[in-house]
Amino acid sequence: VSAPLLTAGVEVNLPETAASPVNTDTKPLVLTVTEEGTIFLGDGDEESALQLTLAELTPKLRAVTDATVEKFDTRIFIKGDSAAPYDIIAKVLGQISAAGYKKFTMTSLPQQ
Repeated sequence: VSAPLLTAGVEVNLPETAASPVNTDTKPLVLTVTEEGTIFLGDGDEESALQLTLAELTPKLRAVTDATVEKFDTRIFIKGDSAAPYDIIAKVLGQISAAGYKKFTMTSLPQQ
């Protein structure tokens, strides 16, 4: 499952997939990994995206969770540049899981 229509925020070259769209009733957190492996966390707006190191990611996600009523029901959309190092993407997924989040999805563009 992917979120193919999420295109705002930090600019990355998303991969194209045949995955079906995700229901986006509530605003998710957006975690972006650039081609260089730089990590940003925000709400989809490039202006408000916070650049983080991998070590800062889990504590920041836990802090966001502590400040929300929904706790771990908050969805995270992961915008990974198609040229981003796979090991960084895998480590980011591990950090999200370590922070306690259960709802996260990779974003992509519709396959042409």
